[in-house]
Amino acid sequence: MIFASCRNPTVISLISALIVYALASCASTPGRDRALEPVMATAFCPDGKTMAVSTDASEVALFDVSPLRFRSLLTREGAKRKPSVANLLRSPPLACSPNSRLVVAAGVGGEIVGWEVDSGSVRFRAPVEAGVVGLAFLADGQSFVTVGPAARRWSAENGSALGEFKVPGNATATSVAVSPDGGVVLVGLSSGEIVEFDTLDGRVLRVLKGHSAPVTGIAFSPDGPAFASTAGRFDPRIWNRADSSPLPRRLAEIGGMGESLGKAERDTQALVFFTWILGTARGFQIVGAPTMGAPPVLSPMLEQAAHEPAPYCGLGVAYSPDGRFLAATANLPLVSGEFHLMLTDMARNEGRVISGIYGCSVTFTRDSRFAVTGGFGAPQFWNVETGARVDGGKTSE
Repeated sequence: MIFASCRNPTVISLISALIVYALASCASTPGRDRALEPVMATAFCPDGKTMAVSTDASEVALFDVSPLRFRSLLTREGAKRKPSVANLLRSPPLACSPNSRLVVAAGVGGEIVGWEVDSGSVRFRAPVEAGVVGLAFLADGQSFVTVGPAARRWSAENGSALGEFKVPGNATATSVAVSPDGGVVLVGLSSGEIVEFDTLDGRVLRVLKGHSAPVTGIAFSPDGPAFASTAGRFDPRIWNRADSSPLPRRLAEIGGMGESLGKAERDTQALVFFTWILGTARGFQIVGAPTMGAPPVLSPMLEQAAHEPAPYCGLGVAYSPDGRFLAATANLPLVSGEFHLMLTDMARNEGRVISGIYGCSVTFTRDSRFAVTGGFGAPQFWNVETGARVDGGKTSE
């Protein structure tokens, strides 16, 4: 009976989370005597020198990027929130303004808070409803959008509410992205759909259907003609922004991921799962491409990967600033760990599996040399060429 219970993905996730918290006592934060709580979300400022992080205790801090070093704690010292079981592996979403002068986080003590990057002083505070899971700035930096459960627009000057993007139906908003030209806001929904809004007037341009679980991550390609989305425990797809037709390359056919997997995971479950990713259109999927059937089933976890919501944090997806790499996180309780990073080199037609990451978020350094995930006390940097973890984030080398 114990063995049967431990094969339940939710039970395994809870056990893994508790183990992670036990190990967090060994954490350290470079440049700080006392470690931050586990870092769950990161945001790079466009200046390439500064990054903001949030922890699962609702701390928000600034780091210098190269080398990685703690700069300042933006939230009040000691004003931590003890995470409950329901809030394990979650932290306030945050973003840096396009001019790198403002960091905004949502859900800090029930508020949206904006801090000046240079001084660390608070520019504004505004009450916000519970359950905000995403935040993105508009291209002009004058406003930003939060999602969860509604999709709302706010002033970046004073934090005042500017309006709402009306989500159709009864679904809630679960993720957000803004196009590079600023003309379109994409909002992922709990229904698995993605709504495309006109930024200026807030009207719905179209509703895209592709996922069957809540859409937790959306990212535009840097040049704008495509975007990626992800849902469930692992269900990344790529879309043609113009007409939803197939793109020239099927990411499901990217090679090299099997070799990487051999180094990261010898477990049979993982081998079958990632073989399925490479051999079908259910992993990295292009809209309009044929679906080649369900994965080989060795356990219910594999069959439900694209349909079952992640039990804690929402999975993320990100393009590197140079457009060469696409990263997506996976939440699968395997022998090699709970969380995994799928890193795709689109220029070389290669894929790589990195196991043992922490949390659901992923982003890239501004020079596109490192993928960045959460970590104990500080973010983790991963070399995009080798997949190796890099201590210190020395991006200038």
